[in-house]
Amino acid sequence: MPGGICENRRLRCSHLALLGSIVATTGWVQAANLVSNGGMEVPAIAPGTILTFYAGQTFGGWTVSAGSIDVVHGWQNAEGLQSIDLSGSSQGTIYQDVPTVAGRTYDLSFAMASDPYWAGTRNMDVYWGDVLVDSLSFATAGHTDQDMGWMYHSYMLTATGNVTRLLFKDMTHDNDGYYGAALDDVVLTPEPTTLLLLAVGGLAATRRKRQWAGLDRNARYTGRPSRAARLLRGLTNGR
Repeated sequence: MPGGICENRRLRCSHLALLGSIVATTGWVQAANLVSNGGMEVPAIAPGTILTFYAGQTFGGWTVSAGSIDVVHGWQNAEGLQSIDLSGSSQGTIYQDVPTVAGRTYDLSFAMASDPYWAGTRNMDVYWGDVLVDSLSFATAGHTDQDMGWMYHSYMLTATGNVTRLLFKDMTHDNDGYYGAALDDVVLTPEPTTLLLLAVGGLAATRRKRQWAGLDRNARYTGRPSRAARLLRGLTNGR
């Protein structure tokens, strides 16, 4: 490629070529979200309103298995137009059974905040199958309905079967059953293949050090996009 970017950056371009070959042979471009209605946009409700779902009911792929939840269209959301309060009139629990492959690793990310109309701390448990992934807390102090302070959490999880239950449970107490944890933008994607990681890992040592230092930082609260997307973005930006 005379005069092109590859003339001066042969190493990076060789790995981009290898990455392109992997994409062509594996069909990997951007992994689809395995969670239905992760943005809580279904059902769509009118601005300034809430819609409550109770145990046994479903909404857009989610099942309410205990208590109740509110779909909310009125406060600041992590993404889109709606999110949920995990405690409608009592502490709620929601889940989805997602298709997985035993032994494969998945990247889970979501945004948590709190119903801003009560000043206490919200608590939420996250389960992957029967395993408690994390118990999270969010303090409402300093936040309003237009400045929710959403925090992203990210985890790498391994499946043990062909279906895995992803479950969120409100654990907030002393709020009369109302004003629970807020949840939005739930994303679950397969981790990239080992071959893809090997291709990226072949970069020059100085660039490799810079790339992986960025990946390791704040591993628990990485948020979006996925690790694969960050790696690909680093390649195409020449970092």
